Amino acid sequence: MKGNPWLALPTKPPYVLPDDRDAVDEFNQRPRRKKDFILQTHMLPEPFIGSLDALLVLLLQNPGDGAHEEDMARHRMPDFQRKVRACHRQEDVPYPHYSVDPDETGPGGLWTKRQLGELIKEFGHSTVALGVLFLEFVPYHSKNFAHSRLHLPSQDFTLRALQRAIRRKATIIIAMGKGRDWMKAVPALANYSLLFRTSSSQNAKISPQNCRFASIAYGEKAAPKKGRPSGYEAAQAALGRIAKKQKS
Repeated sequence: MKGNPWLALPTKPPYVLPDDRDAVDEFNQRPRRKKDFILQTHMLPEPFIGSLDALLVLLLQNPGDGAHEEDMARHRMPDFQRKVRACHRQEDVPYPHYSVDPDETGPGGLWTKRQLGELIKEFGHSTVALGVLFLEFVPYHSKNFAHSRLHLPSQDFTLRALQRAIRRKATIIIAMGKGRDWMKAVPALANYSLLFRTSSSQNAKISPQNCRFASIAYGEKAAPKKGRPSGYEAAQAALGRIAKKQKS
């Protein structure tokens, strides 16, 4: 798939890319498919949040399914939909990572600010919104993740974004899951010198404690290594570069 497929996202539900439709329908309609794994098509997909040129990239699994009515309601609001679609188009906006926007108070915004709270406290909302990119392995919402074997044509765009992050020497943190899906899809990630992981595969919080490990080759034990920065220190360095550019 060439170009940005998210420019072709329908304007009304079901919000599924034409090229993804067959695979999504086939996955959802399999006999005995558990409800928690169903890919939601009534919420706008969020394959990535933030600038695709960001220097700090967090690898996630897929967006949640809006278990709270407040979240569902937020996804129906025109102003929120404009933010999501502006991100899809990579428009030049004050807060490329729209969930970091101080005015974004929906469940997604609150969750994101909890995960990035330490960085926001140190660098401010503007720098974090400019410098942090979330990449989701699967772009469509579901309550739980069980989609490792699902291949969607739109994932090619996300994987190319990850490959570009490696080429520009961005700091990359596996924030949710163990990273096997990403490694399989982008083998160059396995030995990338700026790859880190959180200490808990179920906790995406970017903090000194949860990102205390140094960079490791995939498969090694996640233990601090003398003389090498921790994941949190690497995140600080990445955002420090953004802050410096903002001041210049």
